[in-house]
Amino acid sequence: MKKLLIVLGITLAILITNTQVVAGGTSALKFFYLVKEFFPDKEHVDVFIAKHELDAQLEAINRASVQMKVKVHVHPIENSIDIGSAIKKLNSGSALVIFDSDVFDDNKNKLYILSKAKEKQIAVFTASQSYSESGAFLGCIPDAGGSKLILNFKYSDTLKGSYDDAFLEKVGISQVIS
Repeated sequence: MKKLLIVLGITLAILITNTQVVAGGTSALKFFYLVKEFFPDKEHVDVFIAKHELDAQLEAINRASVQMKVKVHVHPIENSIDIGSAIKKLNSGSALVIFDSDVFDDNKNKLYILSKAKEKQIAVFTASQSYSESGAFLGCIPDAGGSKLILNFKYSDTLKGSYDDAFLEKVGISQVIS
């Protein structure tokens, strides 16, 4: 009985650890959940992640995609050239999750990604406060109490009337930028 409890405890610890893909403190599961909440018909999510972080996080991304029933296309990014190539592959109207990394923090890269996303009507989900304020559709910003959700309608004027206050409260939106 004692061995069984130890094995269960270790298994639980491994499961909890592996389901968290940290993107500035936000898990892939939470991002995919938010995509499905805001866009229930989305069956596909694109992910920009730093190439050096991919191996450590791919399994958890795949696990989260199975749980949320979305197909994920992961774009490993190492530099600005990779960003340009990946943006060209994105379909109009898709959802893009950007995991925090130095390559994405560069202001030129950020503005390029957000301008192309707006042009192609791609909803950007991020854990970056800077991206959220600059035009990403949804920011899931880590803070002391967990995370703060920022919805930004600069991304798309057409979505402004799509979500009522009850929905925003249910999802946990703390700030709306118009």
